Amino acid sequence: MVKIRVPRQTISRPVLPAVTSTGIIFNEFLNADTDKEDWVELRNITDGEISIGGWALSLSTKLSRGADTFEFPEVTLPAGTVLLLVNTGHKETHLERSQAYTYRYLIVPEHYLPESNFSLILRNRSKAIADVVGDYFGSTEASDTAIVFEENQAYFREQPNTPGYEAAAWQRSGYQSGLGYDRKTAKDLSLGTPGYLKRTVPQPSATIPMSISKIMFTPGRAERLPQWIELYNASKTDVVTLRGWRLQVEGYDPNNAPAHTFTTVIIQSSFQILPNQTALIVTKAGRHSEHFPEQRIYNLAQQDPDKIQHLETDAQLMPESGFAVVLKNNNGDQVNIVGNLDGENSTRDEPRWKLPNCITPDGVRTSIIRQYEDGTPLAGNLKSSWFRGISIRCAIVTYWGHPKDAGNPGWKKGGALPVQLSSFRAERTEQGTLIKWTTQSELENAGFNVLRSDTKNGLSRLSIPGCSRARGPHRNATPTNMLIRLQRRGSLITTG
Repeated sequence: MVKIRVPRQTISRPVLPAVTSTGIIFNEFLNADTDKEDWVELRNITDGEISIGGWALSLSTKLSRGADTFEFPEVTLPAGTVLLLVNTGHKETHLERSQAYTYRYLIVPEHYLPESNFSLILRNRSKAIADVVGDYFGSTEASDTAIVFEENQAYFREQPNTPGYEAAAWQRSGYQSGLGYDRKTAKDLSLGTPGYLKRTVPQPSATIPMSISKIMFTPGRAERLPQWIELYNASKTDVVTLRGWRLQVEGYDPNNAPAHTFTTVIIQSSFQILPNQTALIVTKAGRHSEHFPEQRIYNLAQQDPDKIQHLETDAQLMPESGFAVVLKNNNGDQVNIVGNLDGENSTRDEPRWKLPNCITPDGVRTSIIRQYEDGTPLAGNLKSSWFRGISIRCAIVTYWGHPKDAGNPGWKKGGALPVQLSSFRAERTEQGTLIKWTTQSELENAGFNVLRSDTKNGLSRLSIPGCSRARGPHRNATPTNMLIRLQRRGSLITTG
C-alpha cells in the first residue's frame, strides 16, 4: 500500500488544483533512482481517439515552479491505449529494445522526476488542467489524503476518476513479469509495465469464461514450424466442452493469389478445457516440452486435415501479414475475435494494423500474449491488447514447435494444479499416524509424495501412485478416499 500523509493541524481546507476531465490521465509511472530510467504513462480512458497535439506537460518543484514545460506534437491516442513518455532513448535504459514496439512512446528530453515534493501537470490546448500527479502545490498545503510517492517505486492508477494527487487514486505496481523491460534486467529494476496496460496475465472471470489468450502465428524462417492458438477457460468451476464449436480463420497474404483465405474448423471430438486451465489448437505435430496431456491438444492436421490442405504453405493457417480468428460456440454465437482483420468473407478487408515482428534477430520465434484487465480480456482486434511473449519471464518454460521458442503455450501464472483436494487430515492411532485425504479431481497426476521423519534431522519420502497418464483424466462425482498408516518403525500401509 502507498503511504498516506499524517493529518496536519490546519485552520482552513487547502485549495487544490481544479482538474477538468478530458479522457487523458496519468496511468502509471516510475520514479527511479537513476534519472534516465524515469518514465510516465498517459492513457486514453474514453471510447474514442483523442489528439493531444498542443497539450503541455509541466513539472513543478520547490526550485522550479512550472518552468520545465513540454508541448506535445501532433499525437493521437486511440481508445484505451497508452503513450509512454521517456526522457532517454531505449538503448540507454533498461526498457525493452525491440525493433517493433507494440506500443507508442515519446521522448520528452530532460524531464526527470525529483525524489520528492513535485507535481506533474498535464494541460489541454485550452490550458485547463487535465490531470495532476504529485504532492507539491507551491504555497498551497496538500490535503490530509494526498499521496506521498516513494523513490524507486512504480505506481499505477487504481481509480481513474479520482484526482491524481489523492492517495486513493494510486497503487504500487511492483514487479509484473518484467513486461516492458529488457529480459536481462533485474527484478528490482523491472517495476510496473511501461508501455503496457496494468494487467498482464489471464485471471478468472465469471462473465467471459472463454477467450483466445495466446497465438503463435509466425512459422519460423529455416523450417515451417507449427502454429498454435491457446484457449483459456476462466471459469473456476465449469468444464467447457468444445464439441461443435467453430474456429473461423481469415488469412491475408498480398503475395498470394487469392490474397484472402477462409478456413472454418468444426471441433468434432469431446475436446474439454478444465476450470482455470488452457488448451491448444495446433496446426500439426511438432517438438514440444512434454507439458501437454493429449486431452489438452487439438491437432488440426490429424482431426481435420482437409481443412488445411488448401493452404499454399505447409499448414500455415495465419499469415504473418494479417489474420482474424473468430471463435463461435455450438449455437453459432461469436465468443471471441482476435487479429487485424474483420473475419468477414464479404469485405475482403486489408489489415487495420501491422502485426508485431515475432522473429528475433537470432531467429527465435515468439508468441503474442493477450492482456487482461480485472479478469476481462482486452479487445482482441486492437494492437494495444497484445504484447510479445519474449517480453516477459516465465517460471515454467514450455514450447510447441521448437525448443528455442519464446511462447509458453499451455502455461499461465496462477493456473490450477493437476489435482484438486477437497480434504486432508492426520490422526494419531494405536498403529501409528493415519493420514486421510480426498481428491475431487486428478489430471495427469503421477502421484503424491508424503514427507516424514523419524529423527530430528532425517527426512524420508513415501510415494503414493496417482492418476497416471495411462489412466487419463480422473473426475469423480464421488471423491476417492486414500488412507495411509505411517507406523512408528517406518513400515507403510495404504488403502484406497
